Amino acid sequence: SESISRVAGASVADVAQRVTGVSVVDGKYLTVRGLGDRYMNYQLNGAQMASSDPDRNDVSMDQFSSSFVESVVTSKSFTPDQPGSFTGGAVNVKTKAFPNERMLSATMRVGYNTLGTLTSDYTAASTSPTDWLGFDDGTRAVPNFVQELGPGNIPSLGEARTDAESALLLDQASKSFRTPMSPTQGQSGLPARINLSYADLFDVGDVPFGIVASAQYAQNFENYTNGVFSEWQLTGNINDKETLDQQSNLSDRRSVSTVFWGTMLNLNMKPANNHQVGVNFMHNQRSENEGRYLEGRFQRGFDDPRVTFETRTQRFIERGNTSLQLLGESLFNSLGNTKLIWNASYNRSTQDEPDIRFFSNDYTPDGDSNLYFIDQAVYAGPQHFYRNMVEDRYWFDASAAIPFQSFTGTNGTIKIG
Repeated sequence: SESISRVAGASVADVAQRVTGVSVVDGKYLTVRGLGDRYMNYQLNGAQMASSDPDRNDVSMDQFSSSFVESVVTSKSFTPDQPGSFTGGAVNVKTKAFPNERMLSATMRVGYNTLGTLTSDYTAASTSPTDWLGFDDGTRAVPNFVQELGPGNIPSLGEARTDAESALLLDQASKSFRTPMSPTQGQSGLPARINLSYADLFDVGDVPFGIVASAQYAQNFENYTNGVFSEWQLTGNINDKETLDQQSNLSDRRSVSTVFWGTMLNLNMKPANNHQVGVNFMHNQRSENEGRYLEGRFQRGFDDPRVTFETRTQRFIERGNTSLQLLGESLFNSLGNTKLIWNASYNRSTQDEPDIRFFSNDYTPDGDSNLYFIDQAVYAGPQHFYRNMVEDRYWFDASAAIPFQSFTGTNGTIKIG
């Protein structure tokens, strides 16, 4: 266990790297003793948290503000009180219950880097009015015309070539997508993070209460314009080749804007001596909006060296994590100082990727202008992709710790759960 109450940091990910045996990947994912995500187990006050990423078993630790976290407990070996899904490493984030004193805190951090801050060569993806809140307002949703047609009722390109009615229907469906296919050149903003925290102790009658509340908002901008994307492939007989053949050599521009906000409310009470009951609510929202443009030589499928290939990507990902917990702890002196701990929780993790867009084409110089083509025999045509994930997790656990003393005088504890 490593207390973080005295460690300065904006998030759990910022301070977890100080814990022995814990590494931080991509500034947000934790690994214990170098174990991959498939071996990790993430808990909030002892209850398992759902992952918001369909491609990995990870929970982003940069969504937890250090202002409302009491400690981060890392387990590097299995013990009987660990969940059955434990396979190698566990991280348990424990929130504060009763603050030591009344506290009101407000902090703001502003960052700057020469590539991504207030730059005018930002490859800006299209936006919606609510992107600053970390979610799309429906601008990127599947068009109503396509939804009304339903799956399997949109004519294929082959059908449209041989049937006029199918061609008209496909044309209407295609034109119903109003989102632009190409990112534009714009200007990035200023990376900043704001944290607000409040904690207090008060009595209602003879019952002491403790409250810890926290809210934070952050935005960040990443950008590069001088990237290079190249592909090399072995063609022909390996015994006759000394080098790989270059398949593509493209200049690469990419920009990503990130928004994060989170809220937490932790309310605890002591209805009687040695008895504590609390409720914890937390919601975190995070989004990433990516724009990317690649251009250059694409040897595969093109014999004419004058042909230039270009491709564009726009990707918006929003993730949300909501947790509601009811937990309690009781100490029974009459039962030999037996301690009972219980936790009932609900956790919902969501990820939505509305309207991921890919648009590729090639062009050839023709006098003072260019001839543009979309050659689907060489690369995929314009595409829209939609994906969403919702995972609900219900959790209840209870355990009793019974202290004892052996015949040799050694103190021990029996834990049942």
